[in-house]
Amino acid sequence: MELDSTKTTGSGRRSVTALAVVGLLVASHCVGAPLEAPTGGRPILGDWLKVFAKGRENKKGRTSVASAKGPGFDQVVELESKVRGYGWEYSARVAVRESPQPGDVLLWSFWARTLYTADESGQSMVEAGIEVPGSGKRSERDKARLAPLTQGVLVAAGSEWTQFFIRAQAPAGTAEEKVGLVFRCGMERQRIQLGGMRMLNFGSSRVLEDLPVTRYSYRGREADAPWRAEAKARIETLRTRELRLVVHDATGNPVPNCHVDLTLNRHAFQWGVAFSAFSVVEALSPDYEQQRQRITENFSAASFVNALKWHPWVGDWGKRMDRPVTLEALRWVQEQGLPFRGHCLVWPRKSSVSNAMRKMLEAEIPGPEAIRAGILAHLRSITAATSFWMQEWDVLNESIPCHDVQDICGDEVMVDWFKEARRLMPDVKLALNEYSILSSLTDNKKVLQHEARIRYLLDRGAPVDVLGMQSHMGGSPPSPLRVLTLLDRFAKKFNLPIRATEFDMGQNADAELLYDFTRDFYTVMFSHPQVIGVQLWGIDQMFEKNGSLSPIGRAHQDLVLDKWHTRETGKTDREGALSRRGFLGSHTATLTVDGRTSKHVVDLPPGEGACVVTITAGPSPRR
Repeated sequence: MELDSTKTTGSGRRSVTALAVVGLLVASHCVGAPLEAPTGGRPILGDWLKVFAKGRENKKGRTSVASAKGPGFDQVVELESKVRGYGWEYSARVAVRESPQPGDVLLWSFWARTLYTADESGQSMVEAGIEVPGSGKRSERDKARLAPLTQGVLVAAGSEWTQFFIRAQAPAGTAEEKVGLVFRCGMERQRIQLGGMRMLNFGSSRVLEDLPVTRYSYRGREADAPWRAEAKARIETLRTRELRLVVHDATGNPVPNCHVDLTLNRHAFQWGVAFSAFSVVEALSPDYEQQRQRITENFSAASFVNALKWHPWVGDWGKRMDRPVTLEALRWVQEQGLPFRGHCLVWPRKSSVSNAMRKMLEAEIPGPEAIRAGILAHLRSITAATSFWMQEWDVLNESIPCHDVQDICGDEVMVDWFKEARRLMPDVKLALNEYSILSSLTDNKKVLQHEARIRYLLDRGAPVDVLGMQSHMGGSPPSPLRVLTLLDRFAKKFNLPIRATEFDMGQNADAELLYDFTRDFYTVMFSHPQVIGVQLWGIDQMFEKNGSLSPIGRAHQDLVLDKWHTRETGKTDREGALSRRGFLGSHTATLTVDGRTSKHVVDLPPGEGACVVTITAGPSPRR
């Protein structure tokens, strides 16, 4: 285990009610080697073992106190989950005996080890966090205010005792809040022991950065991890091909000794980005030129974050996101020749349909037929207006957690939406988009539900062409081998193209983790034969507020624009030919003969054997 008491790693938060999971620890800190907390902290936890002394058991889990020898303690709390589902399905909580004052700096520490887990990693998966009970039902503003306090960690402990540190700071207005500690262990069937727990309040005597914090990692991060060589070999086979250029003069004779520079312009693999439509519209964004440049220089596909959702399409979200703005931005994308995917036709929850449709869903007696007709009318409206430049559409978004429409109209409406989308757009690929699949650390309930949802749709004739997997990773990323296993699993079961549609990570996470996991996730996805693209969710993921590249941005450019980028040079032989291996996509071949230079666009498509392209040397063709 690596601990850092000199710099903050941040949280990388994706809230789970009041708990923010911030990372995954995979190394172990052995018995007899505890790291002591700084002096000066006041204990505020109380007798936490006494809270669990009576024990508790139900069909989902068991909590008890047991005797066990650990670093500085001989009694532990034992948590057992009997289910594989969501973390909250079995939880254990203990209250802090006094509420922190505004600005107080806190340090929570404990030891954990796994007695049993059904997960193949051999590690337990327990969400541990500081929480304010009931905060999950508060406003988004209130949740944001509490975020510096509601810190957490994904406990991924092995069979040896592992020490964890979580630091937090109380924001303004928390003096009256009841602060508690929670362990959510329902993610997997497992049994874990906890010991040596302390909660210290340093008040204002310490700054947050002075306190130790557990740093997070994932299996397979090592530079010599075996999966890397295997992925490299697959990339060479899947994403590159030999290109044989044959240069002739105007009379058809070969041109020997012609100098050739070959450069990749745009990958065939869709390295995409979702951005705000208004950000590339001159009248609405003072930085529109910079935004356009960032998109065209870094990506080979595009989408909008919000502009094609139902609310903005019908004007519910104001003029900056209304239909004319969206269409102007879409025409700009078309002018750049960037493949475009729409997001999303139906997001079947009350808060993600139009205001008018929400009223229908919330009526005292909702009318299923009118709701069905209203949704189909929306599909016809938006597809007719955008069909001039659309290669793929998310027909259905997050249908497992979001089912307000299905609850009224029945699950079969999902099939209807796909069939109507195919009728309206016979040449557009239709996608099913879902979250918490590639980011899952176990084969949890969500993964199984998603498999069942895909099978339900396909068995009923829904024309699903693409599986969209959102890939919001937060600060606790899965191992590369876990991602590969999931890709193989869905490829084997359904044999459909897969796209990572909304890749992001918490920008406040450890910079090295952000860079390394982006590098490894990109590598895994690029190496898999079923994957057709990776889409970054928000161009702000690539850049810091000062305009410099973020760790994610550096990883993206290091790979997409450098390591996986064709830059070849050479001279043709006496037959006027030059062979080089390049990445699939559109290239520029710059030919220089007798001091005269011409540029030619050359496409390198997938296929067997060498791709032979004949070019006539001469002035660059007018475009």
